[in-house]
Amino acid sequence: MPSHRTWSALIADGIENPLSAIQEFGEFQAGLKDWLAAPPSAERFEVRGAYAT
Repeated sequence: MPSHRTWSALIADGIENPLSAIQEFGEFQAGLKDWLAAPPSAERFEVRGAYAT
């Protein structure tokens, strides 16, 4: 990447996000409005493959 950074968040429908229980994650989310260059956009992706766990 050039001199800027890009972050992506992947959210799966119907799955509770375990990050919500972490205090630091809540603080991170609270600061997002001050760091974002543009509003977030939602996009749909198609799963092409998955790894078994």
